[in-house]
Amino acid sequence: MPLPENLIPNIDPEILGITRKMTKLRHDFHQYPETAYEEDYAHGKITDLLNEWDLEYEVMAGTGIVVTLEGLEKTSKKVIGMRADMDALRVQEQCDVPWKSRNDGKMHACGHDGHMATLLTALAYLKDHREFNGIIKFIFQPAEEGSGGAKKMIEEGLLKKHKISALYGFHNWPSLPFGKTAIHTGPVMASNTNFIVTINGKGCHGAQPEEGHNPIPVAFELGQQLCALRDKSAHENSEEKVILSLCSIESGNSAAMNIIPGDTKMTGTVRTYNLGIKEHLLEQISEAVESIASRFDINAKVDFPHSTSPTINSPEKAEVSREAMRGVLGEENIDWDAAPAMTAEDFGEFSNLVPASYIWIGNADPEDGESPHSQPLHNPKYGFNDDVIPVGAQYFVNIIKTEMPMTEGWDAEKPPKRLSRIINYIRLRISQLVIWIKTKFRFSFWKKKK
Repeated sequence: MPLPENLIPNIDPEILGITRKMTKLRHDFHQYPETAYEEDYAHGKITDLLNEWDLEYEVMAGTGIVVTLEGLEKTSKKVIGMRADMDALRVQEQCDVPWKSRNDGKMHACGHDGHMATLLTALAYLKDHREFNGIIKFIFQPAEEGSGGAKKMIEEGLLKKHKISALYGFHNWPSLPFGKTAIHTGPVMASNTNFIVTINGKGCHGAQPEEGHNPIPVAFELGQQLCALRDKSAHENSEEKVILSLCSIESGNSAAMNIIPGDTKMTGTVRTYNLGIKEHLLEQISEAVESIASRFDINAKVDFPHSTSPTINSPEKAEVSREAMRGVLGEENIDWDAAPAMTAEDFGEFSNLVPASYIWIGNADPEDGESPHSQPLHNPKYGFNDDVIPVGAQYFVNIIKTEMPMTEGWDAEKPPKRLSRIINYIRLRISQLVIWIKTKFRFSFWKKKK
């Protein structure tokens, strides 16, 4: 749908021009979706642009990219990070669009293709408008969807090595109409900890149960105990949102109705904004499994294979987001101090370590509830709204204007010293050579491994 006329005056015409090219790139990303740590197509497209623009960047976490953009002045000592996620989901697309996924069973059903295009639009603009005081790190992060991409980049030194002092990100939000935004002054999304309970019994004929050890009644009782634990935790922490959900149980074969299975597996998720409550609840789950196993004299264990930190905004950085978005959508279209969601995002790994702000930008078509733009995230009929790209890009640009204003009296016409230009040029070339060597080595190693 066309960008509303009331927004056009608030978006730099140059950004609108760049958006046309980046929208085509977004469609390319969408046609070739890739899951965690396999985002080679997106990685190649982005690095091709960076090399064309002669920009300094570093490869991290396999397919992730960190781009460094220095302002014309750096006396502020600020290093601001702006992040977009890269990975797709294992979903079979049901949208009938010209740029429909060509990778069977994979789809950008969460809009990460649009997030990349938005950050690239902001980068394309800011590389030619460096009238800011500090350094920007443009972060393209792989493996957000439950595979620890943020943790991996942190482990490889993203925050410490690049000395990032604040971080900003956003997510398109189909629960909000396009033209609206939600900004939180604290919790945005919950921590997510998945659990797997494995109960090992002994299979036998259903007519001779005494010869086996049926794990199914054990699973039923454990399920009841976990639900009671959920209710108790919610009662004890009434001011905190706490969720413990049992999400699957696998046991036996429905086609063989007279066979007692040997094993049963249960899975679920624990969600809260309070890490102390989470740790206590995980201990209680472990104790419940141990107690049930002991009482039934059966082997059972619980594993916690994946966990993310809650995404919590710094109130100060949320105010920066409010100021930046006020210049795009207007104060009347900002849901300030919005209610958080129980969904999870590994941006929380960043917000747990540095002051950060993560906002939602409306994706839904306000006049059509059946539009792909209005469908839930992770839905096979979902579609990213391309009009979010210039809104998000202008938001990122406004963040930089707010966080890194030029020093008063700075002479924009005065060129940098010749020696500084030479040093910067040499440093850029060395950095690009190192990146080229690492990429060649990684590719050669991958080919040998294959």
